[in-house]
Amino acid sequence: MKKSVFTLLLTSAFAAVLALSLAGCGHQHSWEDATCDTPKTCSECGETEGEALGHEVSIGKCSRCGTYIAQNDWNQAMSKVNSASSDFTNVLTQVNNMLKISGLTQSDRARYVDQYAQLMNQYEPGYLRDAKSICEKHVELAGATNAIEEAINLVPAGIDSYDQAGLEQFSDEIKAYQAALLNVLTELEAFAPAKGQS
Repeated sequence: MKKSVFTLLLTSAFAAVLALSLAGCGHQHSWEDATCDTPKTCSECGETEGEALGHEVSIGKCSRCGTYIAQNDWNQAMSKVNSASSDFTNVLTQVNNMLKISGLTQSDRARYVDQYAQLMNQYEPGYLRDAKSICEKHVELAGATNAIEEAINLVPAGIDSYDQAGLEQFSDEIKAYQAALLNVLTELEAFAPAKGQS
Protein backbone atom coordinates (compact mmCIF):
# COMPACT_ATOMS: atom_id res chain seq x y z
CA MET A 1 0.00 0.00 0.00
CA LYS A 2 2.87 2.32 0.81
CA LYS A 3 4.21 1.64 -2.64
CA SER A 4 0.95 2.58 -4.37
CA VAL A 5 0.58 5.80 -2.28
CA PHE A 6 4.13 6.72 -3.16
CA THR A 7 3.48 5.98 -6.84
CA LEU A 8 0.26 7.99 -6.70
CA LEU A 9 2.04 10.97 -5.11
CA LEU A 10 4.88 10.76 -7.61
CA THR A 11 2.45 10.56 -10.52
CA SER A 12 0.45 13.50 -9.14
CA ALA A 13 3.58 15.61 -8.71
CA PHE A 14 4.72 14.77 -12.24
CA ALA A 15 1.27 15.66 -13.61
CA ALA A 16 1.32 18.98 -11.73
CA VAL A 17 4.78 19.87 -13.09
CA LEU A 18 3.71 18.87 -16.58
CA ALA A 19 0.53 20.95 -16.31
CA LEU A 20 2.48 24.00 -15.15
CA SER A 21 5.03 23.64 -17.89
CA LEU A 22 2.29 23.39 -20.50
CA ALA A 23 0.40 26.31 -19.01
CA GLY A 24 3.39 28.69 -19.13
CA CYS A 25 5.24 30.09 -16.19
CA GLY A 26 2.20 30.18 -13.94
CA HIS A 27 1.95 33.90 -13.13
CA GLN A 28 -0.06 36.88 -14.34
CA HIS A 29 2.02 38.45 -17.14
CA SER A 30 2.88 42.11 -17.08
CA TRP A 31 3.13 42.81 -20.83
CA GLU A 32 5.26 45.54 -22.36
CA ASP A 33 4.09 46.60 -25.81
CA ALA A 34 5.86 45.34 -28.88
CA THR A 35 8.44 47.70 -30.38
CA CYS A 36 10.08 47.92 -33.77
CA ASP A 37 12.73 45.44 -32.63
CA THR A 38 11.05 43.26 -29.99
CA PRO A 39 7.72 41.42 -29.70
CA LYS A 40 5.29 41.97 -26.81
CA THR A 41 7.32 40.89 -23.76
CA CYS A 42 6.52 40.09 -20.13
CA SER A 43 8.62 42.36 -17.94
CA GLU A 44 8.72 39.73 -15.18
CA CYS A 45 9.55 36.46 -16.90
CA GLY A 46 10.69 37.57 -20.40
CA GLU A 47 8.10 35.47 -22.22
CA THR A 48 7.20 36.92 -25.61
CA GLU A 49 4.03 36.95 -27.63
CA GLY A 50 3.60 37.83 -31.30
CA GLU A 51 6.29 39.50 -33.38
CA ALA A 52 8.25 42.74 -33.40
CA LEU A 53 6.43 45.53 -35.23
CA GLY A 54 9.32 46.32 -37.59
CA HIS A 55 10.46 49.78 -38.61
CA GLU A 56 8.12 51.97 -40.64
CA VAL A 57 10.84 52.73 -43.21
CA SER A 58 13.62 50.81 -44.93
CA ILE A 59 15.88 53.88 -44.87
CA GLY A 60 15.75 57.17 -43.02
CA LYS A 61 14.25 57.95 -39.63
CA CYS A 62 11.62 55.55 -38.29
CA SER A 63 8.72 57.67 -37.06
CA ARG A 64 7.79 55.01 -34.52
CA CYS A 65 11.10 54.67 -32.65
CA GLY A 66 13.25 57.53 -33.98
CA THR A 67 16.08 55.25 -35.07
CA TYR A 68 17.89 55.97 -38.32
CA ILE A 69 17.63 52.90 -40.54
CA ALA A 70 20.15 51.81 -43.21
CA GLN A 71 22.52 54.68 -42.50
CA ASN A 72 25.37 52.77 -44.10
CA ASP A 73 23.47 52.53 -47.39
CA TRP A 74 22.79 56.26 -47.28
CA ASN A 75 26.45 57.00 -46.48
CA GLN A 76 27.65 54.81 -49.37
CA ALA A 77 25.22 56.35 -51.86
CA MET A 78 26.23 59.87 -50.80
CA SER A 79 29.90 58.93 -51.05
CA LYS A 80 29.43 57.74 -54.64
CA VAL A 81 27.48 60.85 -55.64
CA ASN A 82 30.03 63.09 -53.91
CA SER A 83 32.82 61.33 -55.83
CA ALA A 84 30.99 62.01 -59.09
CA SER A 85 30.44 65.63 -58.07
CA SER A 86 34.08 66.08 -57.02
CA ASP A 87 35.41 64.60 -60.26
CA PHE A 88 32.99 66.78 -62.23
CA THR A 89 34.24 69.88 -60.39
CA ASN A 90 37.87 68.91 -61.06
CA VAL A 91 37.17 68.45 -64.77
CA LEU A 92 35.44 71.84 -64.94
CA THR A 93 38.41 73.47 -63.22
CA GLN A 94 40.82 71.87 -65.69
CA VAL A 95 38.68 72.89 -68.65
CA ASN A 96 38.40 76.49 -67.40
CA ASN A 97 42.16 76.69 -66.82
CA MET A 98 42.88 75.28 -70.26
CA LEU A 99 40.48 77.71 -71.94
CA LYS A 100 42.44 80.62 -70.42
CA ILE A 101 45.65 79.61 -72.20
CA SER A 102 46.42 82.16 -74.87
CA GLY A 103 47.56 81.15 -78.32
CA LEU A 104 45.28 78.12 -78.64
CA THR A 105 43.08 77.92 -81.67
CA GLN A 106 39.37 77.27 -81.31
CA SER A 107 39.93 73.78 -82.66
CA ASP A 108 42.72 73.09 -80.13
CA ARG A 109 40.50 74.28 -77.29
CA ALA A 110 37.68 72.04 -78.45
CA ARG A 111 40.03 69.03 -78.69
CA TYR A 112 41.28 69.58 -75.13
CA VAL A 113 37.75 70.00 -73.83
CA ASP A 114 36.74 66.82 -75.64
CA GLN A 115 39.57 64.90 -73.94
CA TYR A 116 38.29 66.02 -70.54
CA ALA A 117 34.76 65.11 -71.55
CA GLN A 118 35.93 61.61 -72.47
CA LEU A 119 37.61 61.25 -69.06
CA MET A 120 34.47 62.43 -67.31
CA ASN A 121 32.35 60.03 -69.33
CA GLN A 122 34.64 57.20 -68.31
CA TYR A 123 34.16 57.67 -64.54
CA GLU A 124 30.97 59.60 -63.80
CA PRO A 125 28.46 56.92 -64.89
CA GLY A 126 30.24 54.28 -62.77
CA TYR A 127 29.93 56.31 -59.58
CA LEU A 128 26.32 57.07 -60.34
CA ARG A 129 25.43 53.47 -61.22
CA ASP A 130 26.90 52.34 -57.89
CA ALA A 131 24.80 54.95 -56.05
CA LYS A 132 21.71 53.91 -58.02
CA SER A 133 22.13 50.22 -57.14
CA ILE A 134 22.23 51.19 -53.45
CA CYS A 135 19.18 53.44 -53.72
CA GLU A 136 17.15 50.84 -55.61
CA LYS A 137 17.06 48.70 -52.44
CA HIS A 138 14.86 51.30 -50.71
CA VAL A 139 11.43 52.32 -51.98
CA GLU A 140 11.81 55.59 -50.08
CA LEU A 141 14.69 56.52 -52.39
CA ALA A 142 12.71 56.14 -55.62
CA GLY A 143 13.10 59.88 -56.26
CA ALA A 144 16.88 59.64 -55.83
CA THR A 145 16.99 56.54 -58.04
CA ASN A 146 15.13 58.39 -60.81
CA ALA A 147 17.32 61.48 -60.40
CA ILE A 148 20.47 59.36 -60.65
CA GLU A 149 19.18 57.69 -63.82
CA GLU A 150 18.53 61.13 -65.32
CA ALA A 151 22.03 62.29 -64.35
CA ILE A 152 23.59 59.18 -65.93
CA ASN A 153 21.75 59.95 -69.16
CA LEU A 154 23.03 63.55 -69.08
CA VAL A 155 26.75 62.88 -68.59
CA PRO A 156 28.33 64.78 -71.50
CA ALA A 157 29.69 62.32 -74.03
CA GLY A 158 32.03 64.72 -75.78
CA ILE A 159 32.12 67.46 -78.38
CA ASP A 160 30.44 66.84 -81.71
CA SER A 161 32.39 69.48 -83.64
CA TYR A 162 35.64 71.27 -82.84
CA ASP A 163 34.31 74.76 -83.36
CA GLN A 164 32.37 77.42 -81.40
CA ALA A 165 29.07 75.59 -81.89
CA GLY A 166 30.59 72.38 -80.49
CA LEU A 167 31.91 74.23 -77.42
CA GLU A 168 28.53 75.89 -76.84
CA GLN A 169 26.72 72.58 -77.18
CA PHE A 170 29.13 71.01 -74.67
CA SER A 171 28.61 73.96 -72.31
CA ASP A 172 24.83 73.37 -72.43
CA GLU A 173 25.36 69.66 -71.70
CA ILE A 174 27.59 70.53 -68.72
CA LYS A 175 24.91 72.84 -67.30
CA ALA A 176 22.21 70.17 -67.68
CA TYR A 177 24.42 67.55 -66.02
CA GLN A 178 25.31 69.94 -63.19
CA ALA A 179 21.61 70.59 -62.54
CA ALA A 180 20.93 66.84 -62.57
CA LEU A 181 23.72 66.21 -60.04
CA LEU A 182 22.29 68.91 -57.75
CA ASN A 183 18.89 67.23 -58.01
CA VAL A 184 20.42 63.88 -56.97
CA LEU A 185 22.07 65.51 -53.95
CA THR A 186 18.79 67.21 -52.99
CA GLU A 187 16.90 63.90 -53.19
CA LEU A 188 19.48 62.10 -51.05
CA GLU A 189 19.76 64.91 -48.51
CA ALA A 190 16.07 64.42 -47.68
CA PHE A 191 17.11 61.18 -45.94
CA ALA A 192 20.23 62.53 -44.24
CA PRO A 193 20.80 61.26 -40.70
CA ALA A 194 20.50 63.89 -37.98
CA LYS A 195 23.70 65.66 -37.03
CA GLY A 196 25.60 63.61 -34.53
CA GLN A 197 24.25 60.35 -35.97
CA SER A 198 26.48 58.10 -38.03
